[in-house]
Amino acid sequence: MQQTTTTPMHSAHQVAAEALRAYGIIDIANREQVLAKGPDMAETLAALDRACGELSLAEIDWYGRTPDHADLQSTDLQQLRAATTAYLQMRKQVGGLVIDAAAGGMTGATFAQWLCLFAGIPRCGGCQAFVLGGAGHLCPTPLSDGLPCIGVGIQFDRARGVVVLRTEHALDVELPIDVFLRRCNFRPEDLRPFAGQSAATGVIYKIRRRGQPAWSDGGAVPHWTKNGRTWNSPHSLKAHLREVVKHQRRNAGRYPVTDADMGQHVPSDWEIVTIAMGEACVQDTAAFVAAHPTAK
Repeated sequence: MQQTTTTPMHSAHQVAAEALRAYGIIDIANREQVLAKGPDMAETLAALDRACGELSLAEIDWYGRTPDHADLQSTDLQQLRAATTAYLQMRKQVGGLVIDAAAGGMTGATFAQWLCLFAGIPRCGGCQAFVLGGAGHLCPTPLSDGLPCIGVGIQFDRARGVVVLRTEHALDVELPIDVFLRRCNFRPEDLRPFAGQSAATGVIYKIRRRGQPAWSDGGAVPHWTKNGRTWNSPHSLKAHLREVVKHQRRNAGRYPVTDADMGQHVPSDWEIVTIAMGEACVQDTAAFVAAHPTAK
């Protein structure tokens, strides 16, 4: 009876597929969830730890001395080994999870991404998100190289006032904006900005780091996530900035925090994005504070 040879590549596929049974790893890979935060994170973390242990460097070293394991030269396998090593080092570090979360979950997310790749999880060509089962994905960039992406893509044609729905295996569907919103079960009060009523209700504020796609989730030391937090007024956003400055200058004993303090001590790469009626205005923090001065 001939014995089937198990190569490192085959083993990596098996380990990844087993790990992906845990809820949340795809969310970690897509950076929709920060490692060690969330109700199911204990199971997710245990699955990542188990996968890391099974992808042991000692085993790969042993295979490296065996001539018939040419797949060890695979760039993908080498990248998986690098991600495994980085994840293991992070977990051995005191406070590693906290440090990883403060950095936006980069180490855990990278390891989870390579597990998704080895498990064969489809990846959307538009937004590069991993999509379990290849269906049910709402893509903000529904075309890649002219071809529809996985799941459903939605684009708003502002010039014609229609919403274009694109799917991978069907013709495009166009709906007037009012019909689309009604079919999405929006209430009349939700439609005020589209009905020409007060546009102030449609103004929101968000914070991002210059050149980065992630958004602040609030807090004195924010995490940077895919969706982040939304503030509904300049007053509430500036209250958040005051907490950031208080944390930055906790040893200075200065109180209250002034507009000048916010302009000077909020990290210089933060940008305030004001979104009104679908249009975005980007300002650095100092410009935003100057445009919304604190009442005397």
